[in-house]
Amino acid sequence: MKATTREAKRPDGRSTRWESHRVIRRAELLQSSIAAIRAQGPNLGMDEFAAAAGTSKTVLYRHFTDRAGLHQAVAEAIEAMIAESVGQALLLGDARPTPRSVVAAAVRAYVALVESEPNLYDFLFRAPLLESPAGRPDLAQAKVTLDLAGRVRVLLDQNATTTYPNGTTQLWAEALLGLVRTGVDVWKRGDRALSAEQVTELLTELAWHGASTAFHTKGPRPV
Repeated sequence: MKATTREAKRPDGRSTRWESHRVIRRAELLQSSIAAIRAQGPNLGMDEFAAAAGTSKTVLYRHFTDRAGLHQAVAEAIEAMIAESVGQALLLGDARPTPRSVVAAAVRAYVALVESEPNLYDFLFRAPLLESPAGRPDLAQAKVTLDLAGRVRVLLDQNATTTYPNGTTQLWAEALLGLVRTGVDVWKRGDRALSAEQVTELLTELAWHGASTAFHTKGPRPV
């Protein structure tokens, strides 16, 4: 009887192989969808995504449930790119990043996405909302702002020299990143009179001097 129980708990090799195949296939479909957005723009439907993958919509639905599921998976992949960009920027900077350097890294990540991946940027922040219970009511843009704002909030909490009510640093961090995202979006839609480097520096300055109030001391004003 005990042997039977052990056998029942033994993993099914075929099931394990299928799960591995499913994960790989889903990743392939996700990458083909991202490639399609890069090539054709942000406003694609399931027909275009299926054609780009050389498969059917049924296969896409099998792996992503519905259009909203596919869009969310793509959005999460783009978010990971932004987060990695911020992380790399911080690694290349000071060994102990300051709040200002984190803000600068976030600005640089947004600007870089506009410069190198304009269609992915539009998909993440400006693509039409989906008609679904969760919608995509700026779900991706809210999440990526929260992820980056979390980095800023932690450093504000660790380094602020003035005491504020609970929730202040979270409010400031999200508002600062919202300011940055809006500024980058305005620059993208404008005539690009300013270079990417200028936009990065100007938005960092604007965001930082708003946040620097948290770091006021009795000595000289932080710069």
